Amino acid sequence: MQDDNFVATMTTSETMSFYADIILPKTWSKADRRARVVEVLAAMGLKHKQRTMVGGTLPGGLMLRGLSGGERKRLSIAAGILAAPSIVFLDEPTSGLDSFAALTVMGYLKRMARDNGHVVIASIHQPRSAIWSMFDKVRTTGRCRRSSHTSNTRRAGMGDQVRQLLFVQQPNSSTTMVLQAEAKCSNFQSH
Repeated sequence: MQDDNFVATMTTSETMSFYADIILPKTWSKADRRARVVEVLAAMGLKHKQRTMVGGTLPGGLMLRGLSGGERKRLSIAAGILAAPSIVFLDEPTSGLDSFAALTVMGYLKRMARDNGHVVIASIHQPRSAIWSMFDKVRTTGRCRRSSHTSNTRRAGMGDQVRQLLFVQQPNSSTTMVLQAEAKCSNFQSH
């Protein structure tokens, strides 16, 4: 089970400010830290939720209403990318998100990689076509040890065979995506 470590009674803004105080350089002013928090919350689609409590289970089993599951997931991603690390590893960043939020998150990750030179590595299950089309290069592999490569994802035509992908963006290069196809070797075709 995947879970976050947020304090249920803190607001989204307080949570991010706490993380900023811990992980951002001590040389940053309070205004710089606040600006970075606002920037990341806006990028993750959480700017309008800055004063919303995170919510969750309190000691004694009481439930505190707060962010939705998808919003908590985006807050977790926001906390992870707050310091703009040079390499970002994400396990299923779009799982549990609605289609718009998933597209927003992946769009931000792509901009992080392409515009700022970060390396982004993420596993994503069953991407929708709008996310699929964000990638420039695809390398597919299956259990039958066949592999293929295409430089245009629209020609890949993997459809229902796609189970998981690994998105790797290297600084100043095209996006690379590695896919694991279903184990049905007879249905696997190289493209």
